[in-house]
Amino acid sequence: MNSSPTSGSARQRDRRQGLARMSAITRGIGAASILGAIAIAIALPQSTAPSSVKTASAATTSVKPSSSSTGGSTSQLQTTPAPATTTNPPAATSGGS
Repeated sequence: MNSSPTSGSARQRDRRQGLARMSAITRGIGAASILGAIAIAIALPQSTAPSSVKTASAATTSVKPSSSSTGGSTSQLQTTPAPATTTNPPAATSGGS
């Protein structure tokens, strides 16, 4: 089994070729990823009108008009009651329970 030894310059050339091939593959995958992200962004629905978001303070208050002594109409905020408190001690639970 006599195999001729590979010269140092041939090994270096093979290594450089392998690195160049891996670099080209990496660049190709990166370009494909960018194009895919752009395609997804274009395909997503575009919102032209602002969405209506109800804030916590707006959800817990209501406005009721009332008459003043001068006969005009004013608004007073009526707040909802706070949730009842408990005497149960806090317990550590996992996210699934």
